[in-house]
Amino acid sequence: ITKHGNAVARKLLYRAIGQIDNAAKTNPCHIADYYESKKLSSQTKGFKKIAIASIHKLIRTIYALIINDQLYDYNVATHN
Repeated sequence: ITKHGNAVARKLLYRAIGQIDNAAKTNPCHIADYYESKKLSSQTKGFKKIAIASIHKLIRTIYALIINDQLYDYNVATHN
């Protein structure tokens, strides 16, 4: 976990994880599933470390969707 890169982008992604977690109650998302499983499985890791890991997963997902010219599909995302 470093402070490299655009500070505004890091803040937006950090806040996006919280919004994804809140929205997961009505719209399923594999990022929120990952976030919740990490929160439940680890009592020692802090919220920020889990959020950063979720941000990394979100960035990789967005990159793959752009490169492959696809739309997000929960069913496909959970199988990969």
